[in-house]
Amino acid sequence: MRLLHRLSIPAVVMLFGLTACAPPGGEGRVEVGEHTVILDVRTPQEWDAGHLDGARLLDFNAGDVAAAVPDLDPDAKYLVYCRSGNRAGQAKALMERAGFADVTNVGSLESAASATGLPIVRQAPATCGVISTAISKLSAETPNWEGIGTRTSRRPVSVLSPCFLPGRT
Repeated sequence: MRLLHRLSIPAVVMLFGLTACAPPGGEGRVEVGEHTVILDVRTPQEWDAGHLDGARLLDFNAGDVAAAVPDLDPDAKYLVYCRSGNRAGQAKALMERAGFADVTNVGSLESAASATGLPIVRQAPATCGVISTAISKLSAETPNWEGIGTRTSRRPVSVLSPCFLPGRT
């Protein structure tokens, strides 16, 4: 009996921990209206790796959420996410203590995307712009230049960098 009791406490804690990061209703979608504010409370580095389309970055660890609270509309609807739901939960609690009534922790970036139906925006690495600019300049300054390693191909730049894959700039 004692062993069963010892094992049941961690199981209950784990169950509550997992459901705390899930969107409301567990499997349901969260409505995103025209005036819904989506807050990404991760770091700028996490933001650069991908964020929800239309989200606003407020780095919780840097104190950006606490600093922004006086300027945010307490009557607006807020959806807050982070990497795991932990910082989003802390941001939600902070906002609720400040009088915000409609704040939802939608968990991680992936669960927020699933719950809202919004796409994740992934930015190309900063080096892509540098490589693209260098190639453009080289092709403009070299009249016979049509590519790297060949005079007939206009699309060899994809071998230089993943920046030139379809959908990347």
